[in-house]
Amino acid sequence: MRKVFIILILTTTVITTFAQTGLYIGYENGFKFDKFHYVNSKNYSLSGVQQVEVLGGYIGYKLADFTLETGFYSYGTNIPIIEYNYLTGQSGKAGSAVSGTGMGQWVIPVRFGKEFHCSGNKFFVKPEIAFNTFIAKEYSQEQPIGGWGVNIANPAYIPTTSDSTVANTFGTSHLNFGLEPGILVGYRIKEKFDISVKGSYNSCFKPLYYDIISHYSSTGTVTATNSFYGNAFLFQIGVKYYFAKRGNKK
Repeated sequence: MRKVFIILILTTTVITTFAQTGLYIGYENGFKFDKFHYVNSKNYSLSGVQQVEVLGGYIGYKLADFTLETGFYSYGTNIPIIEYNYLTGQSGKAGSAVSGTGMGQWVIPVRFGKEFHCSGNKFFVKPEIAFNTFIAKEYSQEQPIGGWGVNIANPAYIPTTSDSTVANTFGTSHLNFGLEPGILVGYRIKEKFDISVKGSYNSCFKPLYYDIISHYSSTGTVTATNSFYGNAFLFQIGVKYYFAKRGNKK
């Protein structure tokens, strides 16, 4: 019992020490703009971005002007419906998209940064670099994980006219990894709270998912792929709370 009591005291002391030096928690919410690339067997291609919401929280530690953070984020997924000209083979992104919680990712970052202060140490700019781990929300060995179509009868994806499109979505793996450089601009309130905006760019080491597409018409079938490499621009607004006051003096 005495050993347990000593361990509790030491644990409390360590937590208190960290809190008094630079421990903080934060929350971010915003959007990411996923890049996609479509190409079909008639050599027509299309590239663009798809907007998706992101949100998450994190815990961090600040030593002087350097920060180390990790957290847990939720990334959604929107797959654009591709318009297709059945006469020419040309393509264009439609205004609608297919989304599903199971096609998104849980993201765990390990993030490093350094603050640069101005205007009486209330405003600061922080360049960051993060190593991200992506976990598919509902990855399964049974593929495809989703799909969409034009002029089809659900749920069997059976074409209903001579001009129709069937697309199946496949996940690449349960785990993926990437790098995310970014820059954050913040304002510190009473040495306890930060409000900030952040822009960043995520680049994955391999694709997250892709579509296999078949365009059916009276002139024949044209096949296509639409790949999502996990590359995305992110814009987020955040708030942060320090367990102890953070004067910006070293």
